[in-house]
Parts: sequence; structure tokens; C-alpha cells
Amino acid sequence: MTYIIKMRGGEEFEITEEDRSQILTSRQKVVYLKSIDVSLAIDLIATTYPKSIADEREDRKYQMTGFLHDGTRVKRHFGEWVLANQVVADDSGNDAQIKIDPKFYPEVARDCVPTEKEWNEKYKILPEAERLKLIIENYEIPRLKSGPQSIGQLLKR
Repeated sequence: MTYIIKMRGGEEFEITEEDRSQILTSRQKVVYLKSIDVSLAIDLIATTYPKSIADEREDRKYQMTGFLHDGTRVKRHFGEWVLANQVVADDSGNDAQIKIDPKFYPEVARDCVPTEKEWNEKYKILPEAERLKLIIENYEIPRLKSGPQSIGQLLKR
């Protein structure tokens, strides 16, 4: 399997699974990746993900609409998920967007709202409970057990 590694400066590299495991297990600040003949500072790595999901990640980057696990159509409004095509009047009589409560919609809290394409291809025909499980399954957030920890501790270095 190949992976994409993105640096904080915007550079991207395609690396092997062996390179990825070398990065994850390295105790050094700089690691040499033989397959691409590059030395990288580990603390400048922004993210690493499988190449197979690269298109999906790019779709999500610019995603403005989607569906919640219960089938509700939503849109992104100034960085927040709100109900699509629905507004209420605020105290001054102006239209206000209806925000989605992340307590009831974990896909909003984790920012993994399915795109329209994902909804139609994967989730639309499934029962609601199964839908929610599949939507958030790949977006588990590591929980901090005893207060703030360094990235190295989270990665068990």
C-alpha cells in the first residue's frame, strides 16, 4: 500500500508502507526515506493517509453540502454545519441559519459529514443506526486520558 504524506509547508510525497512505519517508529527528529531519497523533519509532517482515499480527502476539503446520518440535508455556512435551505428569524427579524447540535450528530462534531456522492453510493439504503456507525467508524478521535499529551506520546514514541 502506498501513502501520501503532506508537510506543513504544502509539499506532498508518495511513500511506501515501510517508509510510513519508519516515520511512526522513529525516535529521531529527522528521518531518511530511501524510496524517495528525501530526509524529512518529523515535526514538519502535517498528515499521512492512504493514497486510496486521496480523492475522497480532496472532496472533503472543499465540501459545502452533505447529509447527516438521519438523511437531513446540510450545508456548511461560515465553517459550521447548518440545515440546508432552512432559516429562522432571529430577535431582530433577520434570517438566521439553524445550526446542527454536535451532541446528537457525531458526524458534525468530527467533521465527517458524508458528501452527496458518498450518501448515494454507500449510506442511503442502510438503516439509520448502521449508517451512523459506518460514517463515524473511520473517524475515531484519540481520547486524552490524563490531560494534555505530546504528539509523540499519542503516537507512543
